[in-house]
Amino acid sequence: PVVQDFDGEAFSNWRRLACWGFALAAGLATMAWMPESPKWLAQQGREQEARLALRQLRVGDTAAEEAELLGGTDEGSAASTASSSGPTGHSRQLSDYPMSLLVAVGLLAFQQLSGVNAIMMYTTAICHQAGMENAELSTLAVMVAQVVLTSAACMLVETAGRRSLMQAAGLLMFAAHMGLSYYMAAIERGWWAPSWLALAALGIFVVGFATGLGPIPWLILSEVFPVEVVG
Repeated sequence: PVVQDFDGEAFSNWRRLACWGFALAAGLATMAWMPESPKWLAQQGREQEARLALRQLRVGDTAAEEAELLGGTDEGSAASTASSSGPTGHSRQLSDYPMSLLVAVGLLAFQQLSGVNAIMMYTTAICHQAGMENAELSTLAVMVAQVVLTSAACMLVETAGRRSLMQAAGLLMFAAHMGLSYYMAAIERGWWAPSWLALAALGIFVVGFATGLGPIPWLILSEVFPVEVVG
């Protein structure tokens, strides 16, 4: 379905985009099966969990990389350097780490398909429809809040952990999409649709995205691969 802009151009209906974003945000439930970052677990002193997470993300022997990750000996570091080459002596590629690649690409795909572009592009329209007197100023406030919350997430992620913060953020985004989807459907059908519901859903979505799916995938991207690959 499309709507007509003032100059006759056809664009995707943003209400439908919000509904699709809700469905895709539900896919973040798969985070429950994603291992925590081995590097973060090692920094927290949870060595056994770090080993298990590393073995989930790698194919083959991980002993050398475990030794390096957990502050092993010089022999362990040397073995890790040697393990960065394949059996024929060539340097390993991203394709040698399929699970890590799946996690990294999957998170970035969820980031782009989370509905953030639809919501951010139409924040002014949402605020205007919700009855805000100065919708443009409200949009500016949302953008400022996103920057502030992203900065806070950079500090919070070291204490709360990557996966747990992503799961909490995913639940917030899920709830926000549900609220927006209901609001848009209710407006069209004449159901009960208070303006505060749209504004609350917008705020909750910004909090969820800025503290989880916005910055964390880029951080995880550098942690699920060996230094020899990302460097």
